[in-house]
Amino acid sequence: MKPGRFAVLVFCFAVSGFAALVYQTVFSQELTLALGATQPAIAAVLAATMAGLALGAAAAGRFEAGLARPLKVYALLELGIGLSAALVPFAVGLAGRLQAVLFAGRTDEAWPAWLFNLGAALAIVSVPSALMGATLPLLARRVVRTSEELGRRISWLYAINTFGAAAGALAGAYLLLPRFGLDGALYTAVAASIAVALLAFALDRGSAAEAPFLPASAWRAEGRERWILPAIALSGAISFVYEVTWTRLLGHVLGGSLYAFGLMLATQLVGLAAGAALAAPFTSDRDRARLAFVGAQLLAGGATLASFGWIDRLPEWVERAVPGAAQLFPAGSFAGAILMLPGAVAIGATFPLAVRILAEGPDAAGWASARVFTWNTVGAIAGSLAAAFLLLPSLGFAGTIAAAVVGNLGLAIWSASRGRPSRKPAFATVILILVWLALAPPETPWKVLRHSPLGGQLTGEAVFLAVGRSSTVLSLDTGTDWRISTDGMPEAAVLPPGGRPGRQPTTSWLALLPLAARPEARSMLVIGLGGGATLEEIPAGVETLTVVEIEEEVVEANRGLSASRRKDPLADPRVEVVVNDARGFLRLTENRFDVIVSQPSHPWTAGASHLFTREMFELARGRLEPGGVLVQWIGLTMVDPEALHSLVATLRSVFPHVEVYCPPPGGAALFLASERPIGLDAAKAGAAVEKLPIWRRLGVRTGDDLLIARVLDDGATAFGADAPLNTDRRNLLEARSPFLVRRPLEPSLEALEEAWRAFDPLPKAPGIDLPAAVLRLLDQRDRARAAAVAQAITEPAERRKAQAVVDLAGGLRQRGEATLLRLIAEDPESSWPRRVLVRFWYESFQKGAGNPPWLEIDAPAAAVVEGWRRQHQGRLSEIADFEPQLAELGSGDPLFGPATRLRIAWRQAANDPLEARQALDLLEPLLAERNAPADLLLRAQLGLAAGNLDIALVALSEIAELPHRSQLEAIRRGALTLLGDPRLAASPEARARIERSLEAGSLP
Repeated sequence: MKPGRFAVLVFCFAVSGFAALVYQTVFSQELTLALGATQPAIAAVLAATMAGLALGAAAAGRFEAGLARPLKVYALLELGIGLSAALVPFAVGLAGRLQAVLFAGRTDEAWPAWLFNLGAALAIVSVPSALMGATLPLLARRVVRTSEELGRRISWLYAINTFGAAAGALAGAYLLLPRFGLDGALYTAVAASIAVALLAFALDRGSAAEAPFLPASAWRAEGRERWILPAIALSGAISFVYEVTWTRLLGHVLGGSLYAFGLMLATQLVGLAAGAALAAPFTSDRDRARLAFVGAQLLAGGATLASFGWIDRLPEWVERAVPGAAQLFPAGSFAGAILMLPGAVAIGATFPLAVRILAEGPDAAGWASARVFTWNTVGAIAGSLAAAFLLLPSLGFAGTIAAAVVGNLGLAIWSASRGRPSRKPAFATVILILVWLALAPPETPWKVLRHSPLGGQLTGEAVFLAVGRSSTVLSLDTGTDWRISTDGMPEAAVLPPGGRPGRQPTTSWLALLPLAARPEARSMLVIGLGGGATLEEIPAGVETLTVVEIEEEVVEANRGLSASRRKDPLADPRVEVVVNDARGFLRLTENRFDVIVSQPSHPWTAGASHLFTREMFELARGRLEPGGVLVQWIGLTMVDPEALHSLVATLRSVFPHVEVYCPPPGGAALFLASERPIGLDAAKAGAAVEKLPIWRRLGVRTGDDLLIARVLDDGATAFGADAPLNTDRRNLLEARSPFLVRRPLEPSLEALEEAWRAFDPLPKAPGIDLPAAVLRLLDQRDRARAAAVAQAITEPAERRKAQAVVDLAGGLRQRGEATLLRLIAEDPESSWPRRVLVRFWYESFQKGAGNPPWLEIDAPAAAVVEGWRRQHQGRLSEIADFEPQLAELGSGDPLFGPATRLRIAWRQAANDPLEARQALDLLEPLLAERNAPADLLLRAQLGLAAGNLDIALVALSEIAELPHRSQLEAIRRGALTLLGDPRLAASPEARARIERSLEAGSLP
């Protein structure tokens, strides 16, 4: 073939590689969405795709010799690839429906289900994948005409095709999927395949005048060279062990985003392509190719061993180059991907070298390419499955790398023993690497495993590490709690004895909020176990609790903490844990639920991104009882107004009624969705809070506090109007959220609050005390919303009360006081303005100022004032005389907080364990509201007084975690003094750890 035509054909093959990678990306997403996103399902899809490639190559090797016009057949193959790929979405839909029929009620991950997934995937992708696999042998048959061209042209064909695939990986991740979704990516690849087919047809017609290519007279390789086939199969297996291991490890640093994965894959492919190109000069004859094959195996093992030795420095490099969470941005991925390159280059060289070793001459180029590709792909299938299901779970990262390196060395010795060249250099190199391996064996890369893609290192003592089928699970003892992470992503905190639910209130809100809306609920499905905190406070009225968790090692991490946590949810007889993908479970279960709680953590990762789409919400609605409720969690650092509009619109496209709640202290949004009105009014909310004491421990004093947390009601219809929907076909959140976590926190939250403020349902909520709600918003430090609600109140007297509170808190004290005094004069019987004034006049009363006349008729408020005076004078025990009046000031009263602190103060002074325990109960809601450092020290003091060392140690640990600021120095010194209490000597390790942290943060 003339050089010009060869160049055009090479370009076609590059475009073919581009399209093939886009196809594989789309097929993988299509099939995992339809059949399940668990690791067995993903492995089945990968195995089926690669099996199709192998079958196609094997078939081409069998029939290519009899083809008179291989270019025409190649064109037909490309046309067939495009047309068959276009039908994949329809076939995937049929497979999903068939799975639902065959496995209805079978929600566990059994072997029959895995075999079905494998069979369905193979049936769907077998045609396009097999056609792709057949292309290289056919082109090799056409372009190789002499022995000199045999190795060189095979090398370049393979390299150019792989470079095209790398371009496809980047284009798919950065352009096609984010901008055009699955359909746009698929049809772009289809168009590319058709264009390649047309070019190939033109080349075939134009080559009629050229000399005919050599006939295939020598099909068979010499028997002594057939060793290369099992060798290249083992080489393929080892290469995929490396790829799976690197992908899993680098995910801790780069994040599991679409972009990071695309860049890692592209880097691997570029390495393979470069290796194939560099191998070309070594393919002039068999002996030289064999020697180069030995060198490639040695380089692959040695380079990987060296890269693995350096990987623990990667987190520092990335943090230095791209500070904070910015490594989720694609630019941060280069630092990690470059570690993969040396090994990938070596592995890439093996394919053309193996073809040259096997082929007797140019007439066997097609046959040899087919055989080598087939064996190499079969090996790759075995390697990927072995790495995911056997090596990594049993040997860990270090053991897997060591085993794979030994495999490379064994291959090098085997290959060297097959040839005539001197074997001494190869054997010497093997011995050197083995000595290196023995003296400096691979170690668990703890800095990588502790690194969070969101930025920084996860702290604490490791108590559990397991490489699961879908993620690496790490549990760390921080001293204050246990933190469970998957692939470096923080998932949950597990509270020890003495821990307080108010430290992580949103996890409890997830289960309690839908029960406030549906108190009659008897069954609940929780998607994602996390640390199990969501399950800890579910009341007895819920009779069945089903938990779906995608990673079995997360369940094992929780079981490992069962004996040392505050509550063990897995010991609850109502709880049933199912290890499966949530969507797969919803498709197959025959059960219906009153409440579905969905709490996937990171919407850009592969295991969670598909749980925020319209199709997921449709599945959830189909498994809810009539009137049932879905509650969906989302972290506010992962969305912006545009993404929030889209998410609300997506929920509204499935559920007629959607409400959004932002529990204090903020940071997350909970979406309540139902086919019937949510109906959470003041009366129902009040009854829910009154019924369950846990609400108070979360800082929720009254039912009004629940309604204050509601930022959108059915006004969500207008909020999400005209926003694009988040769907499986175009997952906007998956593409957008990795960029959002890089933003500064405060401005991003302010933008979200501003977005929904125009739809705020609070001013129109019936039955709610709006001036009290404004005061509560000020307590929560939400001045902007408090001012907006005050302005929106329509009843004049209520608006004056609310505006007076806003003025008092906002620096306009004289105007606020004047308004409240006028309100007292107008209505002397109203206690609310009196008590607000008392609250804001705290310092004056404490120093002995006389009582105004309007205070004498309010015994509870007067008791607060007198209590302040006694406290200021150090007469704490005398405050007990006012206990009945102080206890009258209920949860919704403006003086509830001051009265509660006085009730705590005299109990603490009593130095009685029973009184100290009562004081702890009183302190819990106040601490949940503010998390004030002084209250943490008070909790530690009360814990010691009550004889509860767990509470004391946990509170002191929380103080030790506080930022190192001069304002907190007195709190730190108080904590250090408290650590000297002899009773804490019973916990020497915890005491020493807290002391070290406190002293490290103390000023000289």
